[in-house]
Amino acid sequence: MLSQPIAVRNGSRGCVVRSHGRSRSLLQPIGRNAKITRTPRHATLRRFSITGVFSFRHGVALVVSLMVVGCGQKDPTISPPVDTGSIAVSSSPDSAAIFLDRDPTGRVTPDTLWDISTGLHWINVERGGYQPMPCSLQVNVSPGVVSSAHFDLVSETGRVTLLESFTNTGCMPCAEVNPMLYRLVDDLGPQRVVLLEFHTNFPSPLDPFYLAQRALMDARMTLYGVGQVPWLVVEGTEALQPTSRDVVEEAIGETIALEKVALTLGAWLDGAALTCSVSAVAEVPGPCVLTVFVCDDHEEFETAPGNNGETDFRHVVRGVLPEACGEDVILGTDPELRVWAATLAWRSEGESITLVAHARKPGMPGTVGLAVHQLQ
Repeated sequence: MLSQPIAVRNGSRGCVVRSHGRSRSLLQPIGRNAKITRTPRHATLRRFSITGVFSFRHGVALVVSLMVVGCGQKDPTISPPVDTGSIAVSSSPDSAAIFLDRDPTGRVTPDTLWDISTGLHWINVERGGYQPMPCSLQVNVSPGVVSSAHFDLVSETGRVTLLESFTNTGCMPCAEVNPMLYRLVDDLGPQRVVLLEFHTNFPSPLDPFYLAQRALMDARMTLYGVGQVPWLVVEGTEALQPTSRDVVEEAIGETIALEKVALTLGAWLDGAALTCSVSAVAEVPGPCVLTVFVCDDHEEFETAPGNNGETDFRHVVRGVLPEACGEDVILGTDPELRVWAATLAWRSEGESITLVAHARKPGMPGTVGLAVHQLQ
């Protein structure tokens, strides 16, 4: 009598009984009483059964009913097509809510979104007290591929310093100052400073960036009384000639402790169509002037557009919402304080832009609220 577990291997002439690695006697089916049921040749891991009366060599008959696990290969002709992919979403720090095509997923970072249809999808993350950089990412999902989306979360402590640079393509000193400011911003990062570059109509009235946004540039020059370039305004309160990096860093250090209200800035791009929404995480007494600046992160010319030889331009303000002078609002905790839309006809496909929401008191240049959002 067999007292140990057995495995049955179906053979062409019978069945081999094995017990813990030792082969037992061949079991021969008696006549037609034995029935073998198995899965098709091309199959995944499945079970088949063998039921019947078998005889050992010594004449002992035994009724056996076995369920055996069979291993095979799934027929590729009947496999469903792979038409989905996945997106691994992460953030630093983590625990940010994940949004897929602007809809909440109920997941938080780090996590992977499975079974996502192929094609382009937008990924956003949100965590209270933080602003994601970039604010959103467009991911191209491929069949069977795990794509990735990572976000750096910048603390909304209101301690990011706003630098507003005034320059001109006909200004010779500007050709040295501007690259210095670009390097400074890159070194300190978006957690410390944000740069807006405005272009004046002097010394050259043919500056192409000025000509593209005359009303905006004129309004900003009037607000600060700009009469020379290069010129730098720090936090809307301190104006100086940015003669060296040390001078600029000293000014940043003096204003970094100034508290501001953290704004929440959301933005979406659909081709050239831009939509943005702004809200505040705290209330500010009295009215404020709210403006969203649209910046071209990087634009390079083959030939210098002015006579100072500059061909590389960064953080240039190319648009403003809702208008050059901003809009009077009451900063509160409404989910959507303002929603604005614009068409970015100047933007090339795939070109990254940065949006900066700025709030100040009417008639006063100081900053009371700030938020940054990068789009690609």
